[in-house]
Amino acid sequence: LIFDAEHAGSFMPAMQVRIALKQLAKRDYAHFMGIKYGRKLFFPFGPRPEDTGDVPDPRIDRAVVQKWCAGLTGFPFVDAGMRQLTSSGWAHDRVRECLAWFLARGFGQDWRLGAEWFERCSLDYDPFICYGAFARVAGLTK
Repeated sequence: LIFDAEHAGSFMPAMQVRIALKQLAKRDYAHFMGIKYGRKLFFPFGPRPEDTGDVPDPRIDRAVVQKWCAGLTGFPFVDAGMRQLTSSGWAHDRVRECLAWFLARGFGQDWRLGAEWFERCSLDYDPFICYGAFARVAGLTK
């Protein structure tokens, strides 16, 4: 399927066309990375562990992860995003990125725990997009 931006302009404003094309490119890039790295994408230090010397070792603090999953972190934006994800199965991709950053970088927890929670809660779950985004936010892909 080829998306022709010229013909799309007749029913979509140009800005919406650009946004749609950008989202499709991000999706395709995530799939490409999944195909390129395969199982390595799910490793603790991501697909290229040799490039992660400056990334701290992840911790697993069950209490912190459970609060994050339940939307009880005490940070209103994070809590609202987690409650939206768990109740509806959906959250905007920017919200998901913030939630992932908060768990992996803010709390320093193992990024795979967040990806597993998103896998469980998301109606539109895609392993390449989910694990790839968490690995990127955790600083494991450059």
